[in-house]
Amino acid sequence: MSLSGQQLYRFVLPAGIELSTFAWTPDSSQLAIIRNWTANDLSPNGGESFFSPTTQDAMGLLEPNQNPYLQKNALQTFNLKTGQQHLIHASKGDNAAFSDLTWSPDGKTLLVRAIYSPSSALCSRQRSMYAN
Repeated sequence: MSLSGQQLYRFVLPAGIELSTFAWTPDSSQLAIIRNWTANDLSPNGGESFFSPTTQDAMGLLEPNQNPYLQKNALQTFNLKTGQQHLIHASKGDNAAFSDLTWSPDGKTLLVRAIYSPSSALCSRQRSMYAN
């Protein structure tokens, strides 16, 4: 309970996960968030290692099932009236990563933007993006 008498809610993201974006319903009864992997793969000298997931992803060398940016990307909703939560992992769908969201004015529908492109950093390129 807060000092104002309203209920307070707290949730903790798993280690290595960060909050990307969020949206409340107009009546503030539901919250939707997009969770992403936090790249923490710097080499001891401060730069990124050639073998780090970030470098491998940028070079198009990671398959979607090995890509932490896609595997850890998720949409999570919280209904504060009922206590229900839903978690949808991007990797369980068609390998499109969630990137933005907004609720409809009545709070019943959630519009989610997903990024899907075979040439994007989230979907493992087949060849270098610097082709001649």
